[in-house]
Amino acid sequence: MLLHLLSFALLNRAWIAAAPTQSMSTPPDGTSEEMIGWVSPDARRNTWGIIWSCLTIFIVCSWKCVHLNIPRHNESIAGWHKIKLCSGIEIPYRPEQDLLWKWTRKLLWMAFIAVAPEFGVAMALAQHLQAKNDMKRANTATNGLVPRITEEDIIDLGKSDAFTKVFALMQCTWLVVQSIARTAQGHAISQLELATLAFIPCALAMYSLWWQKPFGIERRHILLRFPEGMNTLPGDFTFSIDDLLGTGPGKELSNMRRKDSGLGMFNDLVFVQPDESHKSSDGKSTEDFIAKRRDTTEETSAVLTERTSRVVEETINAKTLKSLFRKVLLPFLPSIVLYFTAVLFSAIHLAAWNWEFPSNLVRELWRWFALAALLTSLSPVAISGFIMLLDLSLWKITPEWLDDIIAAVMAVLAFAVLFFYTAARLVILGLTLYSLSSMPERAYGKVSWMAWIPHFS
Repeated sequence: MLLHLLSFALLNRAWIAAAPTQSMSTPPDGTSEEMIGWVSPDARRNTWGIIWSCLTIFIVCSWKCVHLNIPRHNESIAGWHKIKLCSGIEIPYRPEQDLLWKWTRKLLWMAFIAVAPEFGVAMALAQHLQAKNDMKRANTATNGLVPRITEEDIIDLGKSDAFTKVFALMQCTWLVVQSIARTAQGHAISQLELATLAFIPCALAMYSLWWQKPFGIERRHILLRFPEGMNTLPGDFTFSIDDLLGTGPGKELSNMRRKDSGLGMFNDLVFVQPDESHKSSDGKSTEDFIAKRRDTTEETSAVLTERTSRVVEETINAKTLKSLFRKVLLPFLPSIVLYFTAVLFSAIHLAAWNWEFPSNLVRELWRWFALAALLTSLSPVAISGFIMLLDLSLWKITPEWLDDIIAAVMAVLAFAVLFFYTAARLVILGLTLYSLSSMPERAYGKVSWMAWIPHFS
C-alpha cells in the first residue's frame, strides 16, 4: 500500500511540474494563436548578406574556374592517416602529406586567382593554345600507330557537376542585375560588390577558355606502343600506372607532374615573350617529331613529312591576314590578354572615384592606389618595348658594358613596378573590406522585386 501511495505522489509531482511547460504552447489569455502565411523578405539589406553574396561568388567561381593539371601519382593515391579501433572500424584523423599538399596547391591557386584574376585569364589562354598544339602532335602520334584515348573517355574522367555551375551562374547573374537595378533606382553599391563585379568577367573568361579541359582528373593513362606484328593482346592482360611503381621509370613517373604555370611562364607573360607552343606553327617541331619515329613508322613519317613541308611552303607564300595574325600576334596573345584584363580590372575599381567612403583619407587612398594599379599594369609593356627597341641593330653601336647596365636598370625597374602593382592591389583589397565598417544608408536599401530572384546571401 505504501508503495502505491509513493508512486501516486511521484506521478502527481511530475504532472504539476509539466503543467507550466504545457501552458507555454498557448497564449496567456487562453485564445488560439493566429497562424501566419507567406512572409515577405526583409525590406533592408544587412552587412552579412552583402559579404556572403560576394564571398560565394569568389569561392565557387575560383573553385570551378581553376582547372589544374593532373596531380602527381603519389598525390592521387594519398589518403588519410587512420586510427584502428577494432576489426573493420578505422577513424581518419589526419590527411597524408601528399594529399595535404594537393589541397594546399588548390587553395593557393584559388586565392591567387581571386586577388589577381588577370594572371588566371592569361594562363588559361596559354594552356588553351598549348592544348591545341598538343592535339596536333597527338594526331601525329595516332597516325604513327600510337594508341589513342577518345575524347569521351577523357570527359568521363572529369568531376565537374551541373549544380555548382548553375549555382555560380545564378549568383553572378543576380549580382549583375541587382547592381544595375540599384544604380537605376539611386541606391548605393558597396566597394566589395564593385570588386566582385570586376572579378565576374575574368571568371567567365577563364571558364570559357578551360571549357574543354576536364576538371579534377586524378589518374593517368599509360600509352603502349606494341611491337610489330602484334595485333591482339592476351585475354588476361591488364596494365596501369600502378604496375610501373616497382620499377625505376615508374618511381620517376609517379613524382612527375606537368606544372600549371611556373617562373618561365610568368616571365613570358609579364615581359611579353612569344609563346613557345607556337614555334611548331612552321612545321619544324612536327617534322622533327615524325623523324624520330622513322625506325618503326618509316612510310607514315615520310608521308607526313612531305605534307608538313608542303604546308610550310604554302604558309610562307601566303600573304593573308590569318597568316600574319598567326606569325605576329598569336605568340604574344597571352601577354596581350594579360595586360588588357589587368587594365579592365583596375579601371572598374576607378568607378568608385566619387563614392562615399568611411573617411576622406580612405577615399584618397582608394583613388591613389586604384590609379597606381592602373598605371603600373601597363608599365611592363613599356619596359618590354624599350628592351625590344634596344635589341634592334640600330642600337647595337653602344658598348657591351653599357648594354649590361641598361639591362640591369630595366630589370630593377621591372621588379619595382611589379612590387608596386602587387602592393596597390593588396591595399585596394584591404580598403574594400574596411569600407564595410561604414557605408551610406543608401547601400542598405533593397530593390523590392530583386528579393524574389533566387540567390544565396
